[in-house]
Amino acid sequence: MHESEREDRRKRAGASQRSLTFECHTVIRRVGVTVGIVVLAAVALALVRYAASVLLLVFGGILVAVFLRGLSDRLSARTPLSEE
Repeated sequence: MHESEREDRRKRAGASQRSLTFECHTVIRRVGVTVGIVVLAAVALALVRYAASVLLLVFGGILVAVFLRGLSDRLSARTPLSEE
């Protein structure tokens, strides 16, 4: 084998190694992004699940406030009581 052939083989092996390293980094990055998205989705679902009771309480509080406001409007319209 000539010296130039050996050198060509070394260059090709180096290029192949760099290409493999680039592909590994690309795969690792894609896996990282995918895992990140899955984790974020799981956290969002957990927050919605645990926040559902709080949101239900807030909605119930709003309904009670609207009901009491309607009663107070009717009461103030029929009596000499003011709205203040």
